[in-house]
Amino acid sequence: MSRATHPTHPDIQAKSVIARSTIPGRIFAEVSSFAQAKNLATSIPELNPNAIKLLSPEQILSPLVIVNPFVVEPQTWGRIAGTGRGWKKYQGDICLVVKVEFGLVLVVIPRIRWNPGVSHSKPPQRLCLQHEVKSTFGVNSISACDDNGFFKFQGHFYSREGFLVARLSDVDLCRPQDDLPTKSELELFAKYPLLESNTHSLAARRISERAIKLHD
Repeated sequence: MSRATHPTHPDIQAKSVIARSTIPGRIFAEVSSFAQAKNLATSIPELNPNAIKLLSPEQILSPLVIVNPFVVEPQTWGRIAGTGRGWKKYQGDICLVVKVEFGLVLVVIPRIRWNPGVSHSKPPQRLCLQHEVKSTFGVNSISACDDNGFFKFQGHFYSREGFLVARLSDVDLCRPQDDLPTKSELELFAKYPLLESNTHSLAARRISERAIKLHD
């Protein structure tokens, strides 16, 4: 990047360069020839110019496809990593995985800064209801309403019940570690219609079991 953006002598040796944490030890470069790729690798001390491989036509798009590295099942709980635009304030929060017509989505208890004058490192959890958003932020603050009650606010979609709902592919999750909501969080999740009764009862029982200590 520093070579390509040099103010007087830009040295552009590749059209694009991609590196991903999920593919360690690999750098993907879009170049015009194999010789150009070797020149690029030679100019960077950390790279081995003798380990260059040409991607097949079937592999060319693979560096651009990002999938969740963990197997996630419907009606399970996950923990948000907090990476990506707009997700930092949700770092460590529990979400519910739900299956809908177009795939898997995550149901999250929103953290909206309702009072901009009050500064919190993390806004408290609270359901985001459409009428409250309109009265607080104005009618024009929401969009994309549909017949099912979904609406868009501050870049996220919210359900009729006030939950933030996002595609699984749009959110990074932490490695599964037998995550569970707290008792108060479960009471809020119970208001979401796609939370199955078995999922709720199992979570409630396991939350109670975790609360039991020696000598109780």
